[in-house]
Amino acid sequence: MRRLALAFIVIVAAGAGLPAQKSESVIRAGIIGLDTSHAIEFTRILNDASAADHVSGAKVVAAFKGGSPDLEASTSRIDKYTEQLRTKWNIEIVPDIPALCSKVDA
Repeated sequence: MRRLALAFIVIVAAGAGLPAQKSESVIRAGIIGLDTSHAIEFTRILNDASAADHVSGAKVVAAFKGGSPDLEASTSRIDKYTEQLRTKWNIEIVPDIPALCSKVDA
């Protein structure tokens, strides 16, 4: 959980270092590791403009499944969360991290 929270902070901080953008510009964010509900919640907070806790300025557009193959808690949930991101949030699931990096700003 700490690792996921740290990854989110890094994503947000990376966006803060970008040059000023037009107000209609949105940072395209990516998620690595879809084995916890944090992937769903970060996507909801960034992508659902009607949510009370919405954070504007970035949108999750792609994700890499990742996960920890040696942890049952990871392997038993990753497909469920991946499918939810794909179907409910229309997030593109990419095969590897280099593919993810080619589609996102942060």
